[in-house]
Amino acid sequence: MTWRYLNCGDPTLCDAKVQELLQTYDNMNRSNQLPLGAAIFARHESLGDLHCDLVLYFNPEAEAVAKAEGAASCAKPLLQGLSQIAPSN
Repeated sequence: MTWRYLNCGDPTLCDAKVQELLQTYDNMNRSNQLPLGAAIFARHESLGDLHCDLVLYFNPEAEAVAKAEGAASCAKPLLQGLSQIAPSN
C-alpha cells in the first residue's frame, strides 16, 4: 500500500483547504468509507526557499481521502516532525 502527499503551500494561506480536507475525512469516516487506522499527518517543509510549505501525508488506510483530494503517491515519510491532524478511526 502506498502513502500519499499533498503540498498545501504557504501555511498562512491554506487554512480553508485543510479544513475542507478534514471535513472530507470526517464525512468518509462517519459513512464507514475508511478502514481502521486511516490517518492524516502534517509537517512544515522547506524546499530551500525562504518560506516553508505545509505538506500533508496520508497513510495507506486514508487512500480514499487522498485520492479525493488529488494527493500524489510517495514513499513513507520520515516520522520526525510529523503531526497527526486527522485521528485514526
